[in-house]
Amino acid sequence: MAIPTDALYSLVADPFNLHAVRQVFLAKGREAQRSLPLLVPDATAAEDLLKEVPVRYYVLARRFWPGPLTIILPARRKCR
Repeated sequence: MAIPTDALYSLVADPFNLHAVRQVFLAKGREAQRSLPLLVPDATAAEDLLKEVPVRYYVLARRFWPGPLTIILPARRKCR
């Protein structure tokens, strides 16, 4: 599916559907070693996906979300 972003459209898929994710990689011509971003609805929803949740994560998320802030953290093993 394509969704509008600030500047253009972006291809998205259910991150837990490996076939759909593979199709996004193919459509974009993206190398397998380059991960795709994962969008979450709020700070709490991301907790189950993270390897560890630092205090700084909560401070930043509460202060800037919703809004144009990207937080990059290691995923749990089951999410890779």
